[in-house]
Amino acid sequence: MKGNNFRESKKERIADSAMKLFANADFTSVSMDEIAHKANVAKGTLYNYFYSKEDLYVKIILQRFEKLASILDGAFGSRNQPWRDLRSFVIHYEAFMCKHPHFFKLWRRMRTEPSFVNMFEELEHRIVGLLTGVIKKGMRSKEFRNGSAEFCARLVLGMVEREIEHRIYKGIRRRKADEIVEFLKTGLVGANNVGTERRAAR
Repeated sequence: MKGNNFRESKKERIADSAMKLFANADFTSVSMDEIAHKANVAKGTLYNYFYSKEDLYVKIILQRFEKLASILDGAFGSRNQPWRDLRSFVIHYEAFMCKHPHFFKLWRRMRTEPSFVNMFEELEHRIVGLLTGVIKKGMRSKEFRNGSAEFCARLVLGMVEREIEHRIYKGIRRRKADEIVEFLKTGLVGANNVGTERRAAR
C-alpha cells in the first residue's frame, strides 16, 4: 500500500511539473529532461509512468479534465431547476479553472495546436453537451428563451472563459460568476417573462 501511494505521489509530482512547463511554452519546446529536472526525478523515471512526451501531455490533460467533468456533472445531477443549474455550472467551471490556472492555459492553447486540436474538440464537446442539456431544460420549461441551446452554451462558455482569463492573467481574486449569471438572464429569460417585464415598464 505504501509503495502504491509513493508511486502515485511521484506520478502526481511529475504531472504537476509537466503541466507548469507546458503551460508556459509550446509542446515542442519542452523536453523530457526539463520535466525530469523540475520534478526532481531521473529522466528514466518518466518512462516508468509515460511512454513518451506526447503520452505524458495527453494523460495529464485527460486526468485533469476528468476531474472537471465529474465536478460539473455532479453540480446539478438530475434536478430540474434550470437557473440554479446554470449558476452551479458557471460557478464550478470558474472555480476549477482558477484553482488550476496551468490547466486553463493548456486548455486554451490546445485549440490552436494542430497535433491536439481534435482531442480538444472532443473534450470541449463533452463540456458543451453538459451545458447544452441545462439550457434545453430551461427552454422546455419556458424559463429560457427558445433558440439554439448549443449556440447559447458556447456563448456562455466563451464569456466565462474570458472572465477566467482576465482573472488569471491580471491576478484578480474576486469571482464574478454570479454577475455573469445575472447578465445572462437578460438574454436567456423566457418570452413570457419578457412580456411581463414590458407591461410593467409601461
